[in-house]
Amino acid sequence: MKTGIKVIGLMVLVIGLFSTTSCKKAADTLQQNTTQQESTILTEEETAETIETLLKAEDGGMTQEVSDVTQLSKEEYSNYQSNCNYKGDSTLKISKGGLRAYDYDLSYDWEVVCNGVLPQSFNFNSSRKGSYTGPRMEHKGSGSSNLVATDILPSQPQLILNGSHAFSGASIAVKRSKSVTTALTLNFNNVHVDKSNYTIASGDATFTLNASESGGLSTTITGSINFLGNGAATVTINNYSYTISI
Repeated sequence: MKTGIKVIGLMVLVIGLFSTTSCKKAADTLQQNTTQQESTILTEEETAETIETLLKAEDGGMTQEVSDVTQLSKEEYSNYQSNCNYKGDSTLKISKGGLRAYDYDLSYDWEVVCNGVLPQSFNFNSSRKGSYTGPRMEHKGSGSSNLVATDILPSQPQLILNGSHAFSGASIAVKRSKSVTTALTLNFNNVHVDKSNYTIASGDATFTLNASESGGLSTTITGSINFLGNGAATVTINNYSYTISI
């Protein structure tokens, strides 16, 4: 009987040690994952949110410029259809308060490019400086766009845009109170814009986001954007997709 008791006692001890070791490993793994999450400069989700807030027209983002160049090229056609020297410029300030607030100073310039005497493209450049404050991300910095619009004849229902947009400055991932320096570059490929409502109907873009923090750590995140129409787009990073509003 004493031998049996010793065996049972040993088994209980082994099971106890195994359980303690397993719990410790689980706790260590959880702590490691938490530490990695905290030390990540920008998560993939935060990257998608950064792109959304810098694109979304309702947040003062770059798609407002897409609407503006489409409207300009359409409404000014009568002025440049027989004037290959046509060009113009404008400055404006856009701002909004509330939960998703922004304040940007914008500068535009544009010109028509002809093939012989026929308008072939509408070239649009912009610069911006200002800030955005929202529930998840905050940005403060400056940017610029260089866009070439084709299919500008009134009989063509959609404008086609190619070109680039860049924005750099200071960003904050609000939930983690994480301050980083960011530089985003977008390259647009055959983005179709409806001339009836000045919104993006389809097309693609690629992006590069460089992010760094004061401690010297830095990262480069690349991915793609698929414009779906109806104010939506899909951002793909490392085979993971996020649906955003633009």
